[in-house]
Amino acid sequence: LLFILYINDIISSLSQAKPILFADDTTLFLSGSNINMIADALNQEISSLGRWFTCNRLSLNIGKTQYILFTNSSNIRSREIKISVDGQPLNRVSETKFLGVIIDENLNWTPHINHISSKLRRNIGILKKTSAILNTTTLITLYYSFIYPYILYCHLIWGKSSSTNNNRILILQKRALRIIYKQSFLAHTDILFRESKIIKVTELFNYLTSIFIYKFINGLYKDMFIRQLSNSIQFTNSHRLYTRSSTCQVCSIPSYRTNLRLNTVVIQCHKIFNNFFVPMQLLLHSNSLYVFRKNIRSLYI
Repeated sequence: LLFILYINDIISSLSQAKPILFADDTTLFLSGSNINMIADALNQEISSLGRWFTCNRLSLNIGKTQYILFTNSSNIRSREIKISVDGQPLNRVSETKFLGVIIDENLNWTPHINHISSKLRRNIGILKKTSAILNTTTLITLYYSFIYPYILYCHLIWGKSSSTNNNRILILQKRALRIIYKQSFLAHTDILFRESKIIKVTELFNYLTSIFIYKFINGLYKDMFIRQLSNSIQFTNSHRLYTRSSTCQVCSIPSYRTNLRLNTVVIQCHKIFNNFFVPMQLLLHSNSLYVFRKNIRSLYI
C-alpha cells in the first residue's frame, strides 16, 4: 500500500500515453494513425518517465521493459521501430503477458489459448488419477477448482477467438466430463453437460456477456473504465414489434470494419441483446443478480 501511494503521481509525468499501474508493473498505451509520430511520442513519454524515476530515486528495469505493436498493416508490422531508454533500445515482442492474459500482436489470442490448453491438460490428468477413488460430485468440485477458473478468467476478452481455438478448449472440456462421469473416450457429452450444468466454452461468452448486460443496465459496475463505455453501449429500443417471420433489431449496433472490432464485448453485447430480446427483456428485470444468473443459465445449458 505504501508503495502504491509512493508512485501514485507517476501519471502526472505523462502527457499522451495512457498508463495502467498494477503493483510495481507499469504499462503504457499509445495509439495513433502515424507510426512515426507514435514512436516519437512514446520515446518522449519514456524520457519523461525516466526523469520521474530519477527524481523519486527509483530505477527502470530495462531488461524487463518491452514493447508490442498492434496494427492491421503488414507493412508497418515489418518495419523497424526504434524505442529506447537512455540510449538503450527496447526489445520488441510479438506477445506479452498482461495481468495473466497473453496478448499477441495479431490479437487472435492463440498464444493465450495455447497456455490455457496446457494448464487444462495437466489438471485433467489430476482428474483422471483421482476418478477411481472420488465420486462424481467431488470430481465436479475439482473441475470448478482446477479447470473452470482458467476458462473463466478474462473470458470476455479472449472468448470470441476463432472457432478452431474455442474447439480446442471444448475438446478438453468434453474429456474432463467423460472422466468425471466415467464414460468411454467416444461417449457423447451433450447429456453430460446438461446433467452437470456446466456451460460449454462455446456458449460461455454469451452467458458472461448476458451477465455483463444485466450489470451494466442496472448500474452494478462502479469501475471508471466501465463508465467510460457508456458512450459505446446504449441499449435503446429502435423497434418494439417482435414477430416470428421477421428479425427485429431492438437496439442499434455500433459500426465496425474489422473482425477484431466485431468480436469485442461492446459489439457482441448489442448482438446478444437483439438475439435474445424477449427472454432478455423479461430477465433483465430480475430482482437480483443471483436470480438473473440462475434464470439466464437455462438459456445456455
